[in-house]
Amino acid sequence: MKNPKPTTNPTIPIKTQIYIGLPSNPQFIGIQDRTQDAIAATIYASRGPSGLNREYLFMLEGALRGLGFENGVGDGEGNGVGDADEHVEDLARRVRVLEKKGG
Repeated sequence: MKNPKPTTNPTIPIKTQIYIGLPSNPQFIGIQDRTQDAIAATIYASRGPSGLNREYLFMLEGALRGLGFENGVGDGEGNGVGDADEHVEDLARRVRVLEKKGG
């Protein structure tokens, strides 16, 4: 299913999902004032039931990068669907550095 183009009509509701990690979750790794390097190291070293967390991060990065650009949505300037997520891209870059170093 293609992503619909965003609308400029603010009265049309949109559907979205969000996940908020709570400290009560046994997988919670700590307060988010951790450094990007520490978060990247945790992602690099972690594995879940579906596989390596770094693979999930790389797929997320690709999905966010690709959202909407095929449909002409997003302008590469942070003004629309498909614009890069700087936090995710930074984490992915740091994890790739760890991969090259072997951990």
